[in-house]
Amino acid sequence: MSSKLLSAEVSQSPTWSDNLMVVQQDRHDRKERWRIFGRLRKRETNVLEERNKVEFHRDNAQSSLDMAYRDWAFYADDPHGALGGNVKQWCFWWSEETQLLFDEAWGPDADAQADELADSYAFVWPWMIPNFIQSRAPDTQARIEHILKNRELVARTNQTNPLTVLYVSTLWGAFHAVRKRRSWKTPQWRNCSSCGEKFFGGEPPIWTHRQFGPARYCEKCCLQVRRGNTAVRSSETAIGAVRELASALEMIPAQNYAFQTLPVSLPYKRCDRIVRALCAMPPPTISKSLLGVSDWFGVLQAAELVDKGWRPSRGTWCRAIDGHLCRSLLEKSIDDWFSNNGVVHVNEPYWPKHPTLNPSGRKRADWRLQSGAYVECAGMMKSEMYYWKMHEKVTLAHALEIRLYVVEPSDLLNLETLFSAELQSGPSERATKARSSLLTKKPSTRRTTWS
Repeated sequence: MSSKLLSAEVSQSPTWSDNLMVVQQDRHDRKERWRIFGRLRKRETNVLEERNKVEFHRDNAQSSLDMAYRDWAFYADDPHGALGGNVKQWCFWWSEETQLLFDEAWGPDADAQADELADSYAFVWPWMIPNFIQSRAPDTQARIEHILKNRELVARTNQTNPLTVLYVSTLWGAFHAVRKRRSWKTPQWRNCSSCGEKFFGGEPPIWTHRQFGPARYCEKCCLQVRRGNTAVRSSETAIGAVRELASALEMIPAQNYAFQTLPVSLPYKRCDRIVRALCAMPPPTISKSLLGVSDWFGVLQAAELVDKGWRPSRGTWCRAIDGHLCRSLLEKSIDDWFSNNGVVHVNEPYWPKHPTLNPSGRKRADWRLQSGAYVECAGMMKSEMYYWKMHEKVTLAHALEIRLYVVEPSDLLNLETLFSAELQSGPSERATKARSSLLTKKPSTRRTTWS
């Protein structure tokens, strides 16, 4: 680096006094936020006490002020929103003029996405819509962001994080835009599909809907999945739980199985079996301790789900059931799924040459299918370097006009939908193959698609 550049960087770097001013401003902002928060809480309590004098929701589902705060459901005929009107208080700065601007920005692509979510998730769909709009209705997202460039509007929110403003604005604006033209199912009392206990559908927190789909499991069972069954005391019980989970998932479970997202498209019967198996699973630390191993691969070996493998600095080198060498358990799960479902595949093929993106022709994919499509296993997308390498392969596939499947860990339970065009055998035959191969001890010899 030249001395001129170095001196320029030094001159532009913040001084001690600048840093002190930033700290003082941050303290002032925090005090101001807490002051506003306290004022809003007082206002919310007064509003809720007034509203609680009459029947708050149908069927007397919310008979107390405390339960009103725990209802995450949005009702089409209730403009106050979820959590006993709390969401409306979060959006105290949202005016009728702002809603009119939002309605103009709200496009038909976003309406279609909202309808799909409302049909699938019913009364919690507004909590889901911001993330789906970002990926599936980018034009609407851009128009909403343009509205939020109004500094006076953003200043009224008392928020310093623009992503928070965008999320709340999309949630609240979409809720009012869609409720003008349609309704959706309301939460009811029902029995948990896992433990059988009765619970109110609007009570489980929103993360349970994101992970397990529409409200079919009580909050107690959802927390049990995250925490694990700490009552397991024998190695035989731990091995049995791991095998049952592998059989329910129809694949080898990863160590972070407790955070596995269940696709909405999965049949309810299979979802129930997976949740029950997850509830019975001890935490990974307890499984390792009971089996006397130091890593999760050792647990899988003890349960006879994998054969011998090698652990480098990253991943786990092991063999798929068709004998292919895999560099991670994620790769093995995908390769085994191909074999079990009759999908003809070639391991680690070379990408065709390209004058700029692959001039040497040495780049490899993870698989090539009989249809000519390529498949990439993307297990570390949180790594910036890994992300850009995958981005280069996506760009190469576009340039070569090759269909590319990018499979991430969250897609493992949805492979049948992702590769529906590649399947050759019937559903019953595929299920039989999958179950019969799960406990094979020795080998026999991604949610995004780009077209």
